[in-house]
Amino acid sequence: MTYLRLIFPNIEWGNIASDIQSRKVLQLRPDISFTQRLEHDELQTLSAHNTALDGQIDGFLYVPDLNRNDACYNLSQTYFPQNVTRQANLPASDFKLVALAPWINMDCTLSYMKAARSNPVRAFLFYLPDNTTIQPPPKDSPVWNLEDDGSWKAANSYPVYAIPSDTGSQLMYQLSLYSGNMTSVPNGHAISAMSGVDPRDYVRLYTQIRVQQDMGILPMWIFVLAFLAILFGLLGIASATMHVRQRSRRRLLVKRTEVNNSHACPVDIKTHHIEATYIAPPDLSQSHRMSSHNSVPYYDNIS
Repeated sequence: MTYLRLIFPNIEWGNIASDIQSRKVLQLRPDISFTQRLEHDELQTLSAHNTALDGQIDGFLYVPDLNRNDACYNLSQTYFPQNVTRQANLPASDFKLVALAPWINMDCTLSYMKAARSNPVRAFLFYLPDNTTIQPPPKDSPVWNLEDDGSWKAANSYPVYAIPSDTGSQLMYQLSLYSGNMTSVPNGHAISAMSGVDPRDYVRLYTQIRVQQDMGILPMWIFVLAFLAILFGLLGIASATMHVRQRSRRRLLVKRTEVNNSHACPVDIKTHHIEATYIAPPDLSQSHRMSSHNSVPYYDNIS
């Protein structure tokens, strides 16, 4: 995970300073801004809900705002400076955000998660406020138990990670340095004098997170979609192969028929005329007389 400083245009002054569409977000050099890298083994995954499939998470760091009537509002003020970067310190645009807060207790943690739901948050980073440098406890540690059987994971549409305590405290301090205008940030005058930079632009803390996706915690619908994709792919290949073979066989049959027709011997068919001869029927009357003359007379027996 990497933390760095970015300059992006102030949309409110876009029509005065320059065309906002022609200006880009700039990354400051490490020698004039804060840059830090956190190793992967120092990042503890508490919830991988809605983690990007490629494991890439980017966004501007900020601290979610709690309601003034929240019991954790006054309590949390003692854990970080008052002027940390809030959503009000970011431009009025749909930039991706990564929330940061101390893991004070169960109620404060749930309050911060609830406050982040209304923002375009891509991930939430928590740290234990004990100022230690050791790696955060594993995700099944009682420290992270919110006594709701893990239902808080499904209630939030972003993944949740834990970082070392000293790293979280340092980030909070840096968020307090980069929440004001251009000239109030460290090396602000030198940054505003850079080519293509307007003094009314913003300089804010940005983070890039790269996590290794655990195939064992992927949602079931991903496996279903993968299975269906493979199934339809195999059916498509089988269907295409069958059509190709049938077309090849039809072409071969047509070719053989044409070859057989070209080598067939010609048959000379002649027409024969048969003369009709009339044969008269026999004289039945004459035949009857001859039969009667030659026959033996018949006598009835007289008793």
